[in-house]
Amino acid sequence: MSTPILRSLLRRHSLMERVVAKSVRNVVDLESDRLSIYMNPLLLTALVCMGVWFWVKNTRAKRKNWLARLALPGAWVCELSDKTVTRIEFTGSVHEGNYTEYEEDCVLKGGWKLESHTLTLEREAGGLAIDIVLFGDGKLGMNRPDGSQRIYLKVKSGKASNVVELPFKK
Repeated sequence: MSTPILRSLLRRHSLMERVVAKSVRNVVDLESDRLSIYMNPLLLTALVCMGVWFWVKNTRAKRKNWLARLALPGAWVCELSDKTVTRIEFTGSVHEGNYTEYEEDCVLKGGWKLESHTLTLEREAGGLAIDIVLFGDGKLGMNRPDGSQRIYLKVKSGKASNVVELPFKK
C-alpha cells in the first residue's frame, strides 16, 4: 500500500477511535449520573438509620444504668413532717412487682409498675401515678398527684424486717 492511503486509513481509524471513546465516556457519565441520583437518597437513608440505631442504643444503655442506680425493689423509709414514718417495700423485678406500704396504723398492698419516670401504684381503690426523682444512690423523691412530695431513703439491711431505720439528725 502506498503511504497516502495508509495515512488516510490511520486518520480514519484514530478519528473512529476518538468517536467511540467519546461515546463510551458519555455513556459512563450518564450511568454515573444515574447512579448518583439513586445513591444519594440511599446514602442519606443509611446515615439516618445509623443515627437512629445509635440513639436507641444509647437511650437503652442510659435507661439500664438509671434502673440499676434506682434499685427500686427493697425497703424504703420516709419521715414525714409530723414525725410519722412511712415504709414501702417493693418486691419483683426492676420494672414491676408488688408493694406493701406501712403508714401509721394502716397497711396498703398492691402492684406497682415503673414506666419512664412514673411509678404507678395499683390498689383496689384505683391507681396512683407518682413521679420519681432519683437524688442519688439510696435517696428517692416521690412527687404525688396531690402535690405532696416525699423523700425516701433505702433501708440498708439485706432482708426486710419490722425494724425501721431512722435517719439521724446532727
